[in-house]
Amino acid sequence: MKKISIIVVILFSFYGCGTKVKVNTLMPSEVSAMSSHKKIKVNNFIGDNIGFTNRLKASLINLKYDNLPYFELTYTNPNATINGQIDYGVMNNLYENVYIVHYDKDGKKTGEKKYQSSATKKDYNFNKKDNKKKNFPRDEVNVELCLEKSVHLGGNIEVTAGNKILYVYPIDNVATQTDCSFYIYPYIDDTLLVSEVQNSAINDFVGKIAPKKITYEIKIIDKPEDGYTKDQKEMFLAGIVLIKEGRYLEAEALFERLVAITNGYSFAAFYDYGTVLEANGKYDKAKTTYEKASKIPSKNSAMALESIYRVSDTKFFENSAIKELKNKH
Repeated sequence: MKKISIIVVILFSFYGCGTKVKVNTLMPSEVSAMSSHKKIKVNNFIGDNIGFTNRLKASLINLKYDNLPYFELTYTNPNATINGQIDYGVMNNLYENVYIVHYDKDGKKTGEKKYQSSATKKDYNFNKKDNKKKNFPRDEVNVELCLEKSVHLGGNIEVTAGNKILYVYPIDNVATQTDCSFYIYPYIDDTLLVSEVQNSAINDFVGKIAPKKITYEIKIIDKPEDGYTKDQKEMFLAGIVLIKEGRYLEAEALFERLVAITNGYSFAAFYDYGTVLEANGKYDKAKTTYEKASKIPSKNSAMALESIYRVSDTKFFENSAIKELKNKH
């Protein structure tokens, strides 16, 4: 049983929308040396006047697996030290959206066009002369004032062990927000954007130096096959409901029965059975099930072939990540 808190990251996206199974697993860190350098010291970053250093420390302290901290922050005898520099800039862009609505001679709306212009210019392009002369067709103009604000965070984070540089992470993150209004001057709070861009940079960095908790989604087959009996269709649809509700253990038992009563010749039953096995962390059994599905003639056979390779990779990466977690310094 995997005891993993979930940070949702879409690792794979298969076949568009539809009913999907979510697989929760672990990926090893890209900086594998950190598994033996968990006792770390974080120095104050150069140029930090936005609280980036303290936010990074909090993220590292709160990083836990099975309720146990992965890193230990210390000021004496660290295995590794984190240093860096940080700077940020704010950009404002003020512009207008001009909406021109056209009417016919009977006053019926015939269309609407949108133009964007700088807030300091009036680039309205419509025929006022004809409107005045004929009264109809008449154009209606609505002006929306918009403020677009961007915060760019730059710098770098460096991890060293003794005199050896373990990793250098370049920071280049942007957060943007737009507020528009027909009636009042738009407003955007800088502090919210600064907070957003800091969290983005820190989450990216932590994801490099520690195992990643991830979720990926697999689209299942949610329509019963033509050759099913009434009872088999009902069982299949009941399994789909269990999957939608996230009750994967119950769905696994149901699809195991469905595979048996369809005499092992239903691609949909085998494939969906494989997905819930994968969701429940039973990768070897899921791979075997996908392999059986791939041998059944079906227009969806490519889904089973892709799943065979995916589940093999998932097992390998999760095992590698678990070894990292168990590595003692």
